[in-house]
Amino acid sequence: MVGPFAALDAQNRALQKEAFLSLWSAQGATVIFVTHDLAEAILLGDRVMLMSHRPGRVVADVPIDIPRPKPAEAQFENARFLEYRSQLTGLLRTK
Repeated sequence: MVGPFAALDAQNRALQKEAFLSLWSAQGATVIFVTHDLAEAILLGDRVMLMSHRPGRVVADVPIDIPRPKPAEAQFENARFLEYRSQLTGLLRTK
């Protein structure tokens, strides 16, 4: 896994994601977050843009329509979350 939270253990990674979401909600700023973790992208984002390997081009732009706040448990329990993960995984395999 590569991304802003990759060097953290699972517990600290979860805490940092929650802290990030809290700050982001309070600030209302636009954030571009780069990660290789699909679950993280769905959990933290309002849209996921997939890039090709080489050359690096956007090959898909998928709006994430899961209401906020998105609890971390959503990645295991929310049917819509699982649908997005399946859709994005499929897109990665075909691009």
